Amino acid sequence: MFSTAGCKVVVVSFGTSQGAQNWLEQTKTGLHLYLDPTRVLYSKFGLARSVMKVWNMKTIHYYASQKAQGRQLPTALAGVEDDPLQMGGDFTINRNLELVMSYACKTPSDRPSVHHILSKL
Repeated sequence: MFSTAGCKVVVVSFGTSQGAQNWLEQTKTGLHLYLDPTRVLYSKFGLARSVMKVWNMKTIHYYASQKAQGRQLPTALAGVEDDPLQMGGDFTINRNLELVMSYACKTPSDRPSVHHILSKL
């Protein structure tokens, strides 16, 4: 869907290169991953850290349902210190490098729909 719309989806990680590589291997994603360890983009996009948003009942229910379905959840690498309290987001930038969609996640599993993202293009 995204490639048909002329989009390129990328992941920006605010953690360590070792943690990002581990995530890529565990998720087997084919997406390009960029690192922002100083969290410049994280700050510019207005993302935050939150204990309450990361570990709320909705999040615990999501992880429990994933486990109940037999899905393997990504795990942290031993000795790699990434910040589990970072909240993510989804952002769409057009060909003119203008931000056309900004979505700060309310929980770790909260994401806008594909239709919503594509409608912003």
